[in-house]
Amino acid sequence: MKRTCKSIPAPTTWNLLLSVCVVAVTAGEQLTEQDAIAHALDAGSQFRILLINRASDSLSTQSVESDELPQLEFDASYRTSFNDSLEDLAAEDLVHQAKAAVSGKKSIRGGGSVSGAVSETVTHDASDNQTKFSTAFGISYDHELLKNSGRYSSAQYAILIRRIDAHKFRLEQKKRLLGDISDVRMMYWNLYEKLILLDIAKAARDLAHKDLQTARIKHEIGEGSQLDTLSAALEFLRAQRRLLIATTSISQARRSLALAVGADEDSVEIDTARRPDIGDFPPPHEFISKARTFDPRLRIFETAFKKLQLNKDKLKNDMLPSARAGISVGRTFTSIIDGFNSDGITGAASSHSDNAVISLILSYNLPATKRRISIRQTEYDIDKNRLEQNEYHTELMHRIRSLLDSWRQEKEDLRISRAARAIAQKQLDAATRGFELGAVDNLSLLKARNDFIDTAVETLRKIIALKKLEITFDEITGESLAKFGVTMQ
Repeated sequence: MKRTCKSIPAPTTWNLLLSVCVVAVTAGEQLTEQDAIAHALDAGSQFRILLINRASDSLSTQSVESDELPQLEFDASYRTSFNDSLEDLAAEDLVHQAKAAVSGKKSIRGGGSVSGAVSETVTHDASDNQTKFSTAFGISYDHELLKNSGRYSSAQYAILIRRIDAHKFRLEQKKRLLGDISDVRMMYWNLYEKLILLDIAKAARDLAHKDLQTARIKHEIGEGSQLDTLSAALEFLRAQRRLLIATTSISQARRSLALAVGADEDSVEIDTARRPDIGDFPPPHEFISKARTFDPRLRIFETAFKKLQLNKDKLKNDMLPSARAGISVGRTFTSIIDGFNSDGITGAASSHSDNAVISLILSYNLPATKRRISIRQTEYDIDKNRLEQNEYHTELMHRIRSLLDSWRQEKEDLRISRAARAIAQKQLDAATRGFELGAVDNLSLLKARNDFIDTAVETLRKIIALKKLEITFDEITGESLAKFGVTMQ
């Protein structure tokens, strides 16, 4: 298995970094849990879709924020008009005009804007051979004082809403990523369990086949009854059936994991000799604190509350009258050339004019009934958000306590299962020795063997159950990200 550690870069518009060890799965080589997660992050379609969605959302945020960038506009025009009727139109009646202008505008946070413009206009009247040059400069500043002022200006409000939405989207993506990682881990340990069960089923089948051969030999030499032979044959058929079921289950489990990690089914092999590592569980109060602090869905409720509260404040701001203050200054230079002859310019004149304007515009829209209704509706949404958040928090605490109870129960069950397996092993050893000496019949040996197989299977299932609980704990507290080197920013 070829394994290289690298960072999977997201698009330049996205600041999510998946730091993983990428694995090239090849046939006959074994896959660890870490490898399975790494390869799923690198090749799994769900994770690539997550990357695309995150990059697209980042572009949406940049698009809204770009409204605050300076805007520059260039205009150029040319037109021809005439001073007489169409019937008597002549070249000397035409008036030619060319104009070029450059203007710029920059929004200022808080509801203000500053703009400036420069234009040059050239007009030539052929009827009197007169040319007029006009150059204008202007700059202005205006600002909202009440409605749409401060953080409630159109551009600033849109940016705030977009950033809240982007934060909510990141939380949702983190929640989904944690779920996807847990799914892959569950698939991995499900396949592990099926492979161990297959080994147990094969061993049971081989022993049942050996017992059948022994029973037949004993029956032929007169040391065994036909009932013993039939019982051994029936047990062998049952063992074959259990083996068939185990083989089919493995095929399904391997197919699911191969699909998740983007590999061929035949190439997915895991190391069954490596036992699951069940870590020590943190104290309940520490786990609850971690879960309450990290849980993405709780953060989603909080983010939705911030958005609703901002929306309510914006609606209240819209109830205020509009007061817009502004100031603008400008200057226009004008030059007139009466004509040209062999001696040069026949006559010329120039002048300039200044203008300055200070303004204060007040307005109020009536009626305000619809805006009051909108505020009330938003307040209802805020109350609903709080109730849903409290309900989810209660459900989360209940789920966590149930998981803690399950953990303690499974731990104790595992201890009991291991003790039972040890006793069943001793019982099987004693029954085997007794059968060899003729002191134990075939049915007693068979029962001892089945008891041992049952306790071995039960112990395995308790171990896997604890591992799956650990996976759930890691998802709730976000430990999965740190455990597998995934960093979301």
